[in-house]
Amino acid sequence: MTNTMMACLLILVAVAGHGADGWLRGAAAESPRLPDGPAPGDDSVSIASVSSARLAGTGSPLKGRLEVNFGGQWGVVCSHGFTAKAARVACRQLKLGGGTVSAKFAQGRLPYTVGSFQCHGNEQSLAGCRYSITNQCPGGKAVGLVCKNPPIKQANLDSNIYSPSPYAGRLTVMLGPTTNYGSVCDATGTFSDREAVVACRTMGYIGGRVLPKSDFLGCCPGFVAISNLRCKGSEVSLSGCSYNISPNCTHDQDVGVACDVPPHVQVRLANGKAFNNGRLEVRIGGKWGTVCGTGFNQAAAQVVCRNLNLTGGTPRYGAVYGKGKSTAAATGLGGTAFGPKLAAVPGGQRGGGGGTLRRPRATELRP
Repeated sequence: MTNTMMACLLILVAVAGHGADGWLRGAAAESPRLPDGPAPGDDSVSIASVSSARLAGTGSPLKGRLEVNFGGQWGVVCSHGFTAKAARVACRQLKLGGGTVSAKFAQGRLPYTVGSFQCHGNEQSLAGCRYSITNQCPGGKAVGLVCKNPPIKQANLDSNIYSPSPYAGRLTVMLGPTTNYGSVCDATGTFSDREAVVACRTMGYIGGRVLPKSDFLGCCPGFVAISNLRCKGSEVSLSGCSYNISPNCTHDQDVGVACDVPPHVQVRLANGKAFNNGRLEVRIGGKWGTVCGTGFNQAAAQVVCRNLNLTGGTPRYGAVYGKGKSTAAATGLGGTAFGPKLAAVPGGQRGGGGGTLRRPRATELRP
């Protein structure tokens, strides 16, 4: 090795930021550019952190050969020593679920090769793991991954439609780690009442049906989140259905649903600091009472909001707006698989277990 090559190698090692054990860790935010190629024979030199990842070689967003980006240049990852923990981190970085190592995908040749990743499993991305650079994988095999669809965290209705019902609208969903709603489109035209029933069930209603496209008013803001949603009709929520997170259709093919609601129940918010928050109370037998927290979830809170001509809905635990002094109470108001339900609870059972007022639930509603 010439003196010039030795000098370059020493500079690279100095910049890389090794830990005491010789492993590399994610570099600082401003990483210098990578050299034209890895140092020959060196298995632990890098001067850039893993900035992004992708699955290649299959055309599927859920599976393929794992490739990572170092400062604008892509490299493959060796399968030797790549663990299930690293697989979960890689899928998490791709905003997907699951994470299974696979060797079924075609090998690829790229300028850089990651010899090993060591992750604890709770990192948000591969940049938080320890890794090394090599010039060849043991056995010449690059690692492949199989991830899962991110779960559908929430569903909602976009009411920008021609419909007199507040329980009908364009179906939108929120996926996994994201915080934005996107629409559901159907390129094949097979979205049916089975999917509509499960969608409504996810939002706390008791049933539903497909909304005709003629009820839609113009287009919609935002993006298309999923396509080709398929359900059996018995699923508790949309997360139990199959769907494509790489939509192959546009807003012109968005789907809408009209949900069924149980018999009308009067509700109100008491002792709040504004019109959109307070202790949830319902009227049963002519008397107002508080609602027990058992079984009450965000889907139920959103149903209550719609009954009050508000949007959103966030339940708050504990008697944050006071315990209330009414003589009647209700329990079982929950957005379950069978929709919101109410059951009267004798007022004398205050402070007991089960569906009592020991732990009333106050609901905060946001317009």
